[in-house]
Amino acid sequence: MVAHLTMRGNAVAERQFVGRNLVGLKPLPGLTPYLDQNGRVVYEFYDRGKREKLPAEKVLHLRSFDPGTGIGLSAIKYGANSIGAALAADETAGSVFSNMMMIAGFLMSDQTLDDEQREQVQQMLQSFAGSRRAGKMMALEAGFTFQQVQMNPEDAQLLATRQFQVEDVCRWFGVPPIIIGHAGNGQTMWGSGVEAIMLSWLTLGVNPLLTRIEARLNRDLVPAEKRGKWFFKFNREAMLQMDSKSKAEFLSKMGQSGTMTANERRAKLDLPPHSDPNANELLAQTALAPIGDLGKDSNK
Repeated sequence: MVAHLTMRGNAVAERQFVGRNLVGLKPLPGLTPYLDQNGRVVYEFYDRGKREKLPAEKVLHLRSFDPGTGIGLSAIKYGANSIGAALAADETAGSVFSNMMMIAGFLMSDQTLDDEQREQVQQMLQSFAGSRRAGKMMALEAGFTFQQVQMNPEDAQLLATRQFQVEDVCRWFGVPPIIIGHAGNGQTMWGSGVEAIMLSWLTLGVNPLLTRIEARLNRDLVPAEKRGKWFFKFNREAMLQMDSKSKAEFLSKMGQSGTMTANERRAKLDLPPHSDPNANELLAQTALAPIGDLGKDSNK
Protein backbone atom coordinates (compact mmCIF):
# COMPACT_ATOMS: atom_id res chain seq x y z
CA MET A 1 0.00 0.00 0.00
CA VAL A 2 2.90 2.34 0.67
CA ALA A 3 4.22 1.61 -2.84
CA HIS A 4 0.85 2.58 -4.32
CA LEU A 5 0.66 5.61 -2.05
CA THR A 6 4.05 6.97 -3.06
CA MET A 7 3.72 6.23 -6.79
CA ARG A 8 0.03 6.60 -7.60
CA GLY A 9 -0.92 8.93 -4.77
CA ASN A 10 -3.68 6.62 -3.51
CA ALA A 11 -3.73 3.26 -1.73
CA VAL A 12 -7.03 1.51 -1.13
CA ALA A 13 -7.92 -1.52 1.01
CA GLU A 14 -11.26 -3.16 1.70
CA ARG A 15 -12.20 -3.36 5.38
CA GLN A 16 -13.21 -6.86 6.38
CA PHE A 17 -15.62 -7.31 9.28
CA VAL A 18 -16.93 -10.13 11.40
CA GLY A 19 -20.12 -8.66 12.77
CA ARG A 20 -19.19 -5.15 13.79
CA ASN A 21 -15.56 -6.00 14.49
CA LEU A 22 -12.86 -5.03 11.99
CA VAL A 23 -10.71 -8.13 11.49
CA GLY A 24 -8.62 -7.39 8.39
CA LEU A 25 -7.66 -5.19 5.49
CA LYS A 26 -7.53 -6.50 1.92
CA PRO A 27 -5.42 -4.28 -0.38
CA LEU A 28 -7.05 -3.55 -3.75
CA PRO A 29 -4.18 -2.65 -6.13
CA GLY A 30 -6.49 -2.53 -9.16
CA LEU A 31 -8.79 0.11 -7.68
CA THR A 32 -8.25 3.74 -8.60
CA PRO A 33 -10.66 6.16 -6.88
CA TYR A 34 -12.22 8.95 -8.90
CA LEU A 35 -14.72 11.78 -8.45
CA ASP A 36 -18.28 11.47 -9.74
CA GLN A 37 -20.43 14.29 -11.13
CA ASN A 38 -21.33 15.38 -7.59
CA GLY A 39 -17.71 15.63 -6.48
CA ARG A 40 -17.89 12.53 -4.30
CA VAL A 41 -15.11 9.94 -4.20
CA VAL A 42 -16.17 6.68 -5.88
CA TYR A 43 -14.47 3.32 -5.34
CA GLU A 44 -15.05 0.93 -8.25
CA PHE A 45 -13.05 -2.03 -9.51
CA TYR A 46 -13.42 -5.08 -11.72
CA ASP A 47 -13.75 -8.48 -10.05
CA ARG A 48 -13.82 -11.51 -12.38
CA GLY A 49 -15.07 -9.38 -15.22
CA LYS A 50 -17.79 -7.66 -13.22
CA ARG A 51 -17.75 -4.03 -12.16
CA GLU A 52 -18.03 -3.75 -8.37
CA LYS A 53 -18.56 -0.67 -6.24
CA LEU A 54 -17.57 -0.34 -2.59
CA PRO A 55 -19.22 2.09 -0.17
CA ALA A 56 -16.85 4.57 1.49
CA GLU A 57 -17.42 3.05 4.95
CA LYS A 58 -15.93 -0.25 3.76
CA VAL A 59 -12.78 1.35 2.36
CA LEU A 60 -9.49 2.43 3.92
CA HIS A 61 -8.12 5.13 1.62
CA LEU A 62 -4.57 6.39 2.15
CA ARG A 63 -3.81 9.61 0.23
CA SER A 64 -0.65 11.45 -0.63
CA PHE A 65 -0.75 15.24 -1.06
CA ASP A 66 -4.44 16.13 -1.47
CA PRO A 67 -5.36 19.47 -3.08
CA GLY A 68 -8.81 19.25 -1.49
CA THR A 69 -10.56 16.90 -3.89
CA GLY A 70 -10.26 13.77 -1.76
CA ILE A 71 -7.94 12.21 -4.35
CA GLY A 72 -4.18 12.15 -3.80
CA LEU A 73 -1.81 13.43 -6.48
CA SER A 74 0.19 10.81 -8.38
CA ALA A 75 3.96 11.30 -8.50
CA ILE A 76 4.12 9.22 -11.69
CA LYS A 77 1.43 11.29 -13.41
CA TYR A 78 2.95 14.66 -12.56
CA GLY A 79 6.53 13.47 -13.02
CA ALA A 80 5.80 11.66 -16.29
CA ASN A 81 8.11 13.92 -18.31
CA SER A 82 11.06 13.37 -15.97
CA ILE A 83 10.48 9.63 -15.68
CA GLY A 84 9.88 9.29 -19.43
CA ALA A 85 13.07 11.19 -20.21
CA ALA A 86 15.01 8.90 -17.86
CA LEU A 87 13.60 5.80 -19.57
CA ALA A 88 14.38 7.26 -23.00
CA ALA A 89 17.97 8.05 -21.97
CA ASP A 90 18.40 4.53 -20.62
CA GLU A 91 17.01 3.02 -23.83
CA THR A 92 19.26 5.25 -25.92
CA ALA A 93 22.33 4.26 -23.94
CA GLY A 94 21.47 0.58 -24.32
CA SER A 95 20.98 1.02 -28.05
CA VAL A 96 24.26 2.92 -28.44
CA PHE A 97 26.35 0.40 -26.53
CA SER A 98 24.69 -2.64 -28.13
CA ASN A 99 25.78 -1.41 -31.57
CA MET A 100 29.53 -1.06 -31.29
CA MET A 101 29.80 0.86 -34.57
CA MET A 102 27.38 3.49 -33.17
CA ILE A 103 27.47 6.36 -35.68
CA ALA A 104 31.16 5.63 -36.00
CA GLY A 105 31.71 6.84 -39.52
CA PHE A 106 30.84 6.63 -43.22
CA LEU A 107 31.89 4.40 -46.09
CA MET A 108 32.88 6.64 -49.01
CA SER A 109 33.52 5.71 -52.61
CA ASP A 110 34.18 7.63 -55.86
CA GLN A 111 31.86 5.25 -57.66
CA THR A 112 28.08 5.41 -57.98
CA LEU A 113 26.39 2.27 -56.67
CA ASP A 114 23.19 0.78 -57.99
CA ASP A 115 20.43 -0.54 -55.75
CA GLU A 116 21.78 -4.10 -55.68
CA GLN A 117 25.28 -2.95 -54.74
CA ARG A 118 23.91 -0.75 -51.93
CA GLU A 119 22.02 -3.75 -50.60
CA GLN A 120 25.20 -5.82 -50.65
CA VAL A 121 27.09 -3.11 -48.74
CA GLN A 122 24.31 -2.95 -46.13
CA GLN A 123 24.44 -6.72 -45.64
CA MET A 124 28.21 -6.58 -45.26
CA LEU A 125 27.94 -3.87 -42.61
CA GLN A 126 25.41 -5.94 -40.64
CA SER A 127 28.00 -8.69 -40.20
CA PHE A 128 30.24 -6.21 -38.35
CA ALA A 129 27.59 -4.47 -36.19
CA GLY A 130 26.74 -5.43 -32.62
CA SER A 131 28.64 -5.89 -29.38
CA ARG A 132 29.35 -9.59 -30.08
CA ARG A 133 31.25 -8.65 -33.24
CA ALA A 134 33.39 -5.97 -31.63
CA GLY A 135 37.00 -6.07 -32.83
CA LYS A 136 36.35 -7.72 -36.21
CA MET A 137 38.36 -6.38 -39.13
CA MET A 138 36.52 -5.12 -42.24
CA ALA A 139 38.18 -5.47 -45.66
CA LEU A 140 37.37 -2.55 -47.97
CA GLU A 141 37.58 -2.82 -51.73
CA ALA A 142 36.31 -1.17 -54.92
CA GLY A 143 37.63 2.23 -53.85
CA PHE A 144 35.81 2.32 -50.51
CA THR A 145 37.35 4.31 -47.66
CA PHE A 146 36.15 4.66 -44.09
CA GLN A 147 35.77 8.15 -42.61
CA GLN A 148 35.47 8.09 -38.82
CA VAL A 149 33.00 10.34 -37.01
CA GLN A 150 33.93 11.38 -33.48
CA MET A 151 30.68 10.86 -31.67
CA ASN A 152 30.55 8.96 -28.41
CA PRO A 153 28.25 9.00 -25.36
CA GLU A 154 30.55 11.37 -23.50
CA ASP A 155 30.54 13.90 -26.36
CA ALA A 156 26.76 13.64 -26.70
CA GLN A 157 26.37 14.31 -22.95
CA LEU A 158 24.51 11.01 -22.68
CA LEU A 159 26.15 9.95 -19.44
CA ALA A 160 25.63 13.37 -17.86
CA THR A 161 21.98 13.27 -18.93
CA ARG A 162 21.44 9.90 -17.30
CA GLN A 163 23.07 11.13 -14.08
CA PHE A 164 20.79 14.16 -13.97
CA GLN A 165 17.68 12.05 -14.64
CA VAL A 166 18.41 9.89 -11.57
CA GLU A 167 18.42 13.01 -9.42
CA ASP A 168 15.29 14.38 -11.11
CA VAL A 169 13.26 11.20 -10.50
CA CYS A 170 14.46 11.09 -6.88
CA ARG A 171 13.21 14.65 -6.50
CA TRP A 172 9.65 13.63 -7.40
CA PHE A 173 9.64 10.97 -4.69
CA GLY A 174 11.42 13.08 -2.09
CA VAL A 175 14.35 10.66 -1.77
CA PRO A 176 17.97 11.87 -1.62
CA PRO A 177 19.92 10.22 -4.49
CA ILE A 178 22.48 8.85 -2.06
CA ILE A 179 19.76 6.65 -0.53
CA ILE A 180 19.62 4.61 -3.76
CA GLY A 181 23.40 4.52 -4.15
CA HIS A 182 23.76 7.56 -6.43
CA ALA A 183 26.36 10.02 -5.17
CA GLY A 184 26.82 13.45 -6.72
CA ASN A 185 30.09 14.81 -8.02
CA GLY A 186 32.60 15.15 -5.21
CA GLN A 187 30.32 13.39 -2.70
CA THR A 188 31.30 10.21 -0.92
CA MET A 189 28.97 7.44 0.22
CA TRP A 190 30.15 7.68 3.83
CA GLY A 191 30.88 10.29 6.46
CA SER A 192 29.12 12.79 8.68
CA GLY A 193 27.63 14.57 5.68
CA VAL A 194 25.78 11.42 4.66
CA GLU A 195 24.51 11.01 8.22
CA ALA A 196 23.09 14.53 8.09
CA ILE A 197 21.40 13.71 4.76
CA MET A 198 19.82 10.60 6.30
CA LEU A 199 18.47 12.60 9.24
CA SER A 200 17.14 15.26 6.87
CA TRP A 201 15.40 12.58 4.78
CA LEU A 202 13.84 11.10 7.90
CA THR A 203 12.59 14.53 8.98
CA LEU A 204 11.42 15.93 5.65
CA GLY A 205 10.70 12.79 3.62
CA VAL A 206 9.80 9.74 5.68
CA ASN A 207 8.27 11.39 8.75
CA PRO A 208 5.53 13.29 6.83
CA LEU A 209 4.57 10.03 5.10
CA LEU A 210 4.39 8.15 8.41
CA THR A 211 2.44 10.97 10.05
CA ARG A 212 -0.08 10.98 7.19
CA ILE A 213 -0.61 7.21 7.47
CA GLU A 214 -0.92 7.35 11.27
CA ALA A 215 -3.52 10.11 11.09
CA ARG A 216 -5.62 8.22 8.55
CA LEU A 217 -5.45 4.93 10.48
CA ASN A 218 -6.35 6.62 13.77
CA ARG A 219 -9.25 8.41 12.10
CA ASP A 220 -10.71 5.52 10.10
CA LEU A 221 -9.83 2.36 12.04
CA VAL A 222 -9.93 3.25 15.74
CA PRO A 223 -13.51 3.12 17.12
CA ALA A 224 -14.80 6.42 18.45
CA GLU A 225 -15.14 5.05 21.98
CA LYS A 226 -11.51 3.88 21.98
CA ARG A 227 -9.89 7.06 20.69
CA GLY A 228 -7.35 8.37 23.14
CA LYS A 229 -6.72 4.84 24.42
CA TRP A 230 -5.93 3.04 21.17
CA PHE A 231 -3.69 4.54 18.51
CA PHE A 232 -1.40 3.61 15.64
CA LYS A 233 2.22 4.76 15.82
CA PHE A 234 5.30 3.86 13.80
CA ASN A 235 8.49 3.13 15.73
CA ARG A 236 10.77 5.82 14.35
CA GLU A 237 13.53 4.87 16.78
CA ALA A 238 14.33 1.90 14.57
CA MET A 239 15.49 4.34 11.88
CA LEU A 240 17.55 6.55 14.19
CA GLN A 241 20.59 4.32 14.41
CA MET A 242 24.03 5.51 15.48
CA ASP A 243 27.45 4.02 16.15
CA SER A 244 28.01 2.09 19.39
CA LYS A 245 30.09 4.85 21.02
CA SER A 246 27.51 7.57 20.40
CA LYS A 247 24.69 5.27 21.51
CA ALA A 248 26.51 4.41 24.76
CA GLU A 249 27.09 8.10 25.54
CA PHE A 250 23.47 8.94 24.77
CA LEU A 251 22.02 6.20 26.99
CA SER A 252 24.46 7.03 29.79
CA LYS A 253 23.39 10.68 29.82
CA MET A 254 19.71 9.69 29.72
CA GLY A 255 20.26 7.50 32.79
CA GLN A 256 22.33 9.98 34.79
CA SER A 257 19.91 12.83 34.17
CA GLY A 258 16.94 10.89 35.47
CA THR A 259 15.29 10.96 32.05
CA MET A 260 15.10 7.22 31.27
CA THR A 261 14.92 4.14 33.46
CA ALA A 262 17.24 1.16 33.00
CA ASN A 263 14.50 -0.85 31.31
CA GLU A 264 13.70 2.04 28.96
CA ARG A 265 17.36 2.16 27.99
CA ARG A 266 17.42 -1.62 27.53
CA ALA A 267 14.43 -1.31 25.24
CA LYS A 268 16.45 1.05 23.04
CA LEU A 269 18.95 -1.79 22.63
CA ASP A 270 16.21 -4.37 21.94
CA LEU A 271 17.03 -6.14 25.20
CA PRO A 272 14.38 -7.70 27.49
CA PRO A 273 13.43 -5.77 30.65
CA HIS A 274 15.39 -6.46 33.82
CA SER A 275 13.56 -8.22 36.65
CA ASP A 276 15.04 -5.97 39.36
CA PRO A 277 12.34 -3.53 40.57
CA ASN A 278 14.88 -0.71 40.59
CA ALA A 279 15.23 -1.14 36.80
CA ASN A 280 11.96 0.78 36.48
CA GLU A 281 13.09 3.64 38.71
CA LEU A 282 14.56 6.95 37.60
CA LEU A 283 18.07 7.48 38.95
CA ALA A 284 19.80 10.61 40.21
CA GLN A 285 23.31 11.39 39.09
CA THR A 286 24.76 11.69 42.64
CA ALA A 287 24.86 8.01 43.54
CA LEU A 288 22.57 6.56 40.87
CA ALA A 289 19.95 5.89 43.54
CA PRO A 290 16.18 5.89 43.01
CA ILE A 291 14.81 9.42 43.12
CA GLY A 292 12.25 8.39 45.72
CA ASP A 293 15.09 7.47 48.12
CA LEU A 294 16.79 10.88 48.02
CA GLY A 295 16.69 12.67 51.37
CA LYS A 296 15.92 9.51 53.31
CA ASP A 297 18.07 8.42 56.21
CA SER A 298 19.63 5.09 55.33
CA ASN A 299 19.96 4.24 59.06
CA LYS A 300 16.22 4.27 59.67
